Amino acid sequence: MEKAIEYARRAGDRAVAQLAYEEGARMYRLALDLLDTHRPGDERGRCELLLGLGEAERRTGDVEAARQTIREAAEGAKWLGAVEQLDAAMGPAACEDAVDDRHGARVRGAVRACRVTAPRAG
Repeated sequence: MEKAIEYARRAGDRAVAQLAYEEGARMYRLALDLLDTHRPGDERGRCELLLGLGEAERRTGDVEAARQTIREAAEGAKWLGAVEQLDAAMGPAACEDAVDDRHGARVRGAVRACRVTAPRAG
């Protein structure tokens, strides 16, 4: 199953890179379903896939779905202390039109909290 999850993620990445956003979103959803079924505790992998899905949804114009997906990724990254993933969730490409003012402050607070408690690797 590890290979199937990775292949679905790569297919999502490739589809988005080729401007096939609906197909990218479909492949990220498939990867998430596989991950949830076969590696239910892999929160870091889940966050990565959610970020890809949120970006694909945003690019298809499904702003509400993108908002929900990016919020879910940001919340998961917050609890993991995954600063890089939070930065990606708050970055302009992933987050433009995806986090409204009501939720933006909460996610920005999570970014600040993780920067204080979880130093960057490298």
